[in-house]
This record gives sequence, structure tokens and C-alpha cells, in this order.
Amino acid sequence: MILALLLAVLAVPEIRYEASHVSMGSDYKIVVYGPDQAKLAEACEAAFTEIDRLDDLLSNYKPSSELSRVNKTAAKGPVKVTPEFFEFLRVSDEFRRRTFGAFDITLGRGRLSLDTRNQTVEFTTPETQLDPGGIGKGLAVDHAIDILKEAGIKRALVSAGMSTINAIGTPPEDAAGWKVTIRSPRSKDEVAATVWLKDNSLSTSATYEKGRHIIDPKTRKPPSGVEAVSSIGLTGTESDAITKCFFVLGRKGAAEYTRLHPTTRAFVCDPECSWVK
Repeated sequence: MILALLLAVLAVPEIRYEASHVSMGSDYKIVVYGPDQAKLAEACEAAFTEIDRLDDLLSNYKPSSELSRVNKTAAKGPVKVTPEFFEFLRVSDEFRRRTFGAFDITLGRGRLSLDTRNQTVEFTTPETQLDPGGIGKGLAVDHAIDILKEAGIKRALVSAGMSTINAIGTPPEDAAGWKVTIRSPRSKDEVAATVWLKDNSLSTSATYEKGRHIIDPKTRKPPSGVEAVSSIGLTGTESDAITKCFFVLGRKGAAEYTRLHPTTRAFVCDPECSWVK
């Protein structure tokens, strides 16, 4: 009895704190729980600062970004880049290989040539350009998650609109995880599926958002047949990348990827909306 009373006295209620911030053309939102509101607010602000820093690094709209510098010069010869930017290119190229070439951050004809020893990048043709849109928001959400973890936060949800959502732990009221609904491509009011995130990430791409904006790297044209894809991965970087490529690969290709990577799942509307088996 005494022990129970002592635990009740020592127990500190968790506060829910929410914050939002516009960056990378998206409305980022963070929901966190913890005992100290001031520390929660400070951690969220640090996470948003990190997202802005990544935007300064990877934006293809800001002339001063490292990505813009590479786009201007890499067709002329090898360009020395920062270790962080080289890692971004390496990871992007890794997903290109993993997805059978369906994911590609380059536009135009030609490819990247990466020199690991010298940390340089070179384009094989003058038409080659980098476009971080297929992976940038997932990477930003992951960095925000890392900042929150470093601040000691055990429960959090970070979202870049509905593009990518990443979770730490679970909310206090639901041990199953953070409840996220996937809308039907037919109506914004129709729920096609419900997932509970817990230390993983969900990304969604759909034609109802931007039309047929995803390009098949092989044909250089928008793929047809798929209306929406939602993917679950261990990180936002992964879920963001594979969601785009499943538009290209379709249900069969998504099934092959998820078979090879058991921690991933895919929900494809083609137009039937169902989980890939």
C-alpha cells in the first residue's frame, strides 16, 4: 500500500505538445509527450531548425544550396562535396539498386558517378540534374526524429503533411501505436486503410495530390494504372523512396520488394485498394 502511494506521488503526468512549421514546401507537424512543456517546445524547435538546414543543403530552388552547386558544375567534371551530401547521394543510389532502377533522383539522360575515396560526384551527361523530391522529406523527418530522441523524448509523431509520417514509441492512450488513416483516392472522406505506427514510418503518394507527377526513369514518362501508394518502412527515407518506385513497379514489383525486405509493407490502389501480399 505504501509502495503504491509512493509510486503515485512520484508519477509525473505526460503533457501533449504540438507544433508546426513550413519548410521544403510542406507543413511539418510534430506531436510529442513528456513531463516538461518547455523542454518539449525546445526539442520541437531544434527539430524544425534541422529541417530548415536540410532544405538549405538539398533545395533545388535555392541557388546557394549544395545541390544547386552540384547541378551547375558536376557535368563539367568531378565535384568535391561535403560528407553529408555524399552520404545523401550514396543512400539515394542504394535505393536505385534496391528498387530495380525504379527510384532515381536524377532527371534527364545520364547518371551519377560517385567516387567514394575522393568524395566527389560527376554527371555522365550535361542533361543530368538532381531532384531530391523523391526522398528529401523522408530524410528530413528522420533527422527530426533523431533530434527528438537526442532530447530524451520517448513518444513523438513527425509528419511532412501526409507525404511522410514517422513515429517514436506510442501515445499514452494507445499501446498499439499512433493511429494514421490512409484516404481513398476516390474521396478525401473515405478511409481506405488504417495503420498504427510504432518506431516506423508511413509515406503516401497519390495522383489526387499532384496528378501524375511521378516519372518512370526508364521511359521518362508517368506510369499508368496506379492511383495511390502508401508504404511502411523502418525509416522515412525508405518509405518515401519506395512509395514513389511502387508507382513504377506496380503491385507485382511492390510484392517482390516487400518479400526481399520483410520490414516493409505496401498498400496499392490500382484501382483496387489493398495491402500487397
